[in-house]
Amino acid sequence: MLDSPLCENSNNTSNSNDPFIVGTTVGSQGWPIIKNLDQCLNAIGDAKEFNIIHDGKGFIYISYRRVTSTTFPSPISTVNDLIRRELRGLAFDSETKQLVSRCLHKFFNVEEKEETKMERVQQNLERSIQLGKKMHVLDKLDGSLAIPVLQKNELNEKRLRFRTKQGFGHNSTSRGCEKHIYGLREVSDEEYEKHIPSVDEFLKTSKSFKFGNVIQFCLDYIEKGMTPVFEFCSPDYKIVIIYETPSLNLIALRDTFNGDYVDFDEMTCIAQEYDLNCVKATHFDFIDTSTCTSVSEIISEIKKKHDFEGCVLRFWNGEMYKVKSDWYSTMHFKKQRLEFNYVNESHAWWLVLEGGIDDLIPILNTEEEKQRLMAFNDRLGHVLGAFSENLLKQVKSILEETKTQKEFASHLNTNFKSGLRKLMFDVARMITDQKKEEEITDLDAKVNTLVKDLILRLVSQNKIEDARTFLRDPTLSYQKDPTSSSQRKTQFDDEE
Repeated sequence: MLDSPLCENSNNTSNSNDPFIVGTTVGSQGWPIIKNLDQCLNAIGDAKEFNIIHDGKGFIYISYRRVTSTTFPSPISTVNDLIRRELRGLAFDSETKQLVSRCLHKFFNVEEKEETKMERVQQNLERSIQLGKKMHVLDKLDGSLAIPVLQKNELNEKRLRFRTKQGFGHNSTSRGCEKHIYGLREVSDEEYEKHIPSVDEFLKTSKSFKFGNVIQFCLDYIEKGMTPVFEFCSPDYKIVIIYETPSLNLIALRDTFNGDYVDFDEMTCIAQEYDLNCVKATHFDFIDTSTCTSVSEIISEIKKKHDFEGCVLRFWNGEMYKVKSDWYSTMHFKKQRLEFNYVNESHAWWLVLEGGIDDLIPILNTEEEKQRLMAFNDRLGHVLGAFSENLLKQVKSILEETKTQKEFASHLNTNFKSGLRKLMFDVARMITDQKKEEEITDLDAKVNTLVKDLILRLVSQNKIEDARTFLRDPTLSYQKDPTSSSQRKTQFDDEE
């Protein structure tokens, strides 16, 4: 990474006291070398923001589920800090626990963090020019990540699946992508899995597949130890930008082991060789693009664009920064609802619960607004996590104390109100289903999602007081002046 400590030490491979050692802990571009699951679990430590998903299909996935101010330490000072930034969809073999598929690293908007301030990005650009390297300004597609991974079945047959950060086959993005690539029709879950061809079947009948070139490319580069990363865009899965037809676009190609990114120009040539769609560099109306070296000028032009999500500034070593157009941000109704002089608390809750503050922070007007929103994000995340954890423990305890389902239901009906009671029944069902299917799933994450969805429903109806009461935290609020005790007082304060 251009401004991380490892760049200063990247030529020093003999000092064993240096944690950033090229070829041992980091690759040539400065990304962490990841071999197995234990490295990532060690990097996570006690943090509650990450999902660890055992899919029952041969893989374990790790991805963050929410972001707090400490999820991705900044500045980076240890290899574990670097590894954390890779935890947005790593896939491991469930038996060997070895890494089998990477993703894009977590990167941020310009002006979102201290390390992504405009002047820092400008310094990186000037340093790249001195090294004779390029900075590419790439279109930011308004789709979803789709990453190919090889799945083995009980007969040791391999099939190429297209996964998201949390797996394949069970979510709409993964299915939509696979239907597009393999030409699948709407079928039942059982039939759907049968229609995914094996690699051997594909190689024998490759000409019958419309997107045989895509499949062949993925097989070739996975065999080389690489992870292709695509963006799947479709009119059926619209976010903001409307696409007329589905498309799969290559946006990155990484070494699975050391994280190195294939140079963008080289990747473009590879895409042409296989006749793949590839993300494009954005064109600007500068008088002389060859002499334009101002990041602020580039960003200014990006922000003016309409019907356009934004761009990714990508440097030679894979370091990336996001820039959203003002039009795109406005379409999300984010900036207007959190302006300094107009605070809509329900919208603040909604943004945090939906994980949308990272795109909003760079366009807020003052540092005070940014800090206030981040503080609320951290606190709401902590309250949700603690509530979910206690709820799961309580339901498990009641299940152990009651001998039958009838006794369990009677206990809940007698001791809990309807809203919480329904949630506890849902949690109990999850626990029971897990035991029946003998799956190892992240119950904490599932319960957290249940609670979050319930709070989202309350927030969408502007029932903020009900949300606070349900979470048992009457002081939880997004305030214009967080230091004002008068604003923190609510009708529940006397009860505390």
